[in-house]
Amino acid sequence: MRAKTNGTLPSSTKRCPEFILLVPRAAQPVAAVSVAPTPAMASFQPSPFNGLGVFAPRNFEEEMHRFEALRRQNPKAADKEMRRGAMLVAVARGGDVEKLHLAVRSGPPPWFWFACQMFGAASANGRTRVLKYMLVHGLPVDRPPLEDALIAMAEACDGDDGGAAVVGAARYLVTQGGLDVNRQRREDWRTALHVACRRGLADLAAGLLDLGADANAVAAGDVMPLHCADDAERRGDALRRMLEARGARRTWRRDPPKPAKPDAKAIAAEIAAEMADMKLGDGCFDTGLAAGGAMDDLVKPIQFGPVGSAAEAKAHQGAISRRTLVNHRVRTVANARPRS
Repeated sequence: MRAKTNGTLPSSTKRCPEFILLVPRAAQPVAAVSVAPTPAMASFQPSPFNGLGVFAPRNFEEEMHRFEALRRQNPKAADKEMRRGAMLVAVARGGDVEKLHLAVRSGPPPWFWFACQMFGAASANGRTRVLKYMLVHGLPVDRPPLEDALIAMAEACDGDDGGAAVVGAARYLVTQGGLDVNRQRREDWRTALHVACRRGLADLAAGLLDLGADANAVAAGDVMPLHCADDAERRGDALRRMLEARGARRTWRRDPPKPAKPDAKAIAAEIAAEMADMKLGDGCFDTGLAAGGAMDDLVKPIQFGPVGSAAEAKAHQGAISRRTLVNHRVRTVANARPRS
């Protein structure tokens, strides 16, 4: 049975025009069914409804202080709020928007951290209608921790189907919710694509790439989606092929230049030019140790006779040092006088 609309709407439906035709008149909650807070509890209740802003942003730290004060002064009321929050999270996980609407309106607006848990449970299970309901009613996805909702979805969703169940929810959050598909979380700078590839969520990874995800996003430690696909829990080969087809690389750096092959002719010509400038005395010979027999390791022949002066020996040693232009070392024998 649908509520009749003749131009005048009940007060309980004016606050939620999107669901006017979804809530039967007999099922609409009234204030009489809820317990009115006592004066001692009134200051600890969440902010009152404000038009469509049931999930409107509130000061998180201030809300935490208020809840701690409620726990100290009225533990039963705090426990009731905790149970109600757990119930709302379970309903959001199930995806029944009409039931969630009734549950939200049956009491004060949910505490912000419960709203965040509801949003996370709905996104991890692909409940697009619940996500839309919460965004339309003021949930701020540009505030922590909701700004990382896409990454949290990739972390928490079921991986047996490759993330196919949450592709539609991801598309809605990016195209309609305004989430950044390339958002990087602070702890390791990974994007939702990194997480999807690491978990082997091929369908979700393909959906993220279609939404504009960067296939070469760089996380901490220079980790890129292709590296995550190498360590994927499942479907690693399919992920690698898909990423490579989208231009994924294994490094963000430019390809290093290939080392040039040595020019043997140029090296030989350089050695020949250097040898032409060397002043070689008579009696030099080629040891034959050089490759190709090149005249690049000339040494003095061993001379027998009396040892010369210290100056001559030093000059002779310096001449040998200058002749080590090539990479061959020739051990010389000190001049020695033969014994009789």
